[in-house]
Amino acid sequence: MNISEKISHHLEKFKSKKILLGFSGGPDSLALALVFKKLKIDFACAHLNHGLRSEAKEEEKFCSEFCKKNDIPFFTEKIDSPQSSSEEFLRQKRHDFLSRTKKQNNFDLVALAHHLDDFIEQFFLFFFRGVGDFKFQKRFSVFDGAFLRPFFDIPKEEILLFLQQKKAVYCQDKSNEDSQYTRNFFRLEIIPLIKKRFPHFKKALLKNLKIISSNSDLASQGAKKFLDKYRDGDSINLEKVSSLHEAEQLALAARLIKEQTKETCLEKVTETREFLVHSRSGKVKIGELWLEKSGHLALLKKSKRAALPKKKLVPGKNNWGSYVINVEFAEKEKIISFCKEQDLGQEEEIVIKNKGDVFVRSRKKGDRFCPLGLQGSKKVQDFFVDEKVPRFERDEFPIFVNQAGEILAVGKRLSG
Repeated sequence: MNISEKISHHLEKFKSKKILLGFSGGPDSLALALVFKKLKIDFACAHLNHGLRSEAKEEEKFCSEFCKKNDIPFFTEKIDSPQSSSEEFLRQKRHDFLSRTKKQNNFDLVALAHHLDDFIEQFFLFFFRGVGDFKFQKRFSVFDGAFLRPFFDIPKEEILLFLQQKKAVYCQDKSNEDSQYTRNFFRLEIIPLIKKRFPHFKKALLKNLKIISSNSDLASQGAKKFLDKYRDGDSINLEKVSSLHEAEQLALAARLIKEQTKETCLEKVTETREFLVHSRSGKVKIGELWLEKSGHLALLKKSKRAALPKKKLVPGKNNWGSYVINVEFAEKEKIISFCKEQDLGQEEEIVIKNKGDVFVRSRKKGDRFCPLGLQGSKKVQDFFVDEKVPRFERDEFPIFVNQAGEILAVGKRLSG
């Protein structure tokens, strides 16, 4: 099966789509453009000139002339990138340009010319940096939900052979020959050594990468199903988390991390998984948020939650934080019903015998009250522990006080 036949098979589901191809003029994207042309795919090329290298202007001109000669619609844009721009920064700029051009010109998909050797290099990068396969597995497919990669299982040598047979001319980026870049180090020094000892290692690694990708995908699906069932906003019920396979637990941790940060190193994923499965309380940092756990409940919240202001209650409806508090005034008492906004219909009700004003506030350090029916006073903190109030709910738990600041009730528990 030649390269065009392989790509035709990969594109079976996408042949009716209008595709925008990221085009650098290098061997990979030029080969993919020639294959698209042969297969009569409806496509255009898009080239971003980063303005960093002296050859950039000539490369842009080459891309334009290639597309004109082959009757391929062509989009281009030039940006001024800082000389110190990282590979990730430049990649993000290209993706932004491609996404914007796709949307503005009504394309269905964006295609990239990543091939098997790219994925092998990426695998080594992730492996030695301790990323694991959480980020890798999504990319190792024809379509990952964002980008189409028809060359994903095609080795570089097949692409070069195809271009040689076509007698095609393409651009070559000299920076790809510099081993000071880690990716180039793997490509130029490590992979050739492996190939010398194991000539067919790419085929073997391809099979393993497909297995890794499939297993990771299954684990991710299990994690997603778990969150769909046990997540309520920022709160997650972890009572059944131990029933998940360890791979699903790791995928669950990775998914929570990815929601908050691009950091998906294996060490962080493992730490978060251990916390979710084995810790009864405490918290772990994820990006700018804390994942805080109390018993079977976990909550993602900001590092420091601002205390809710003290509020004077008036007759009728009062909103305080996430609570709705309804107050009915009688001659010598006040009937107060309250619940969280999402729990309307399940209000708690207390009757406070107090002629003066009643206020609601958050807890304060050193708070004590005298629970009705018990002798002596008790710390509000101890009350929360005894009543199993989750840690992450305590700062917003309603405490009712009088004008003098004396506690009249902590939630539904009256003070005697």
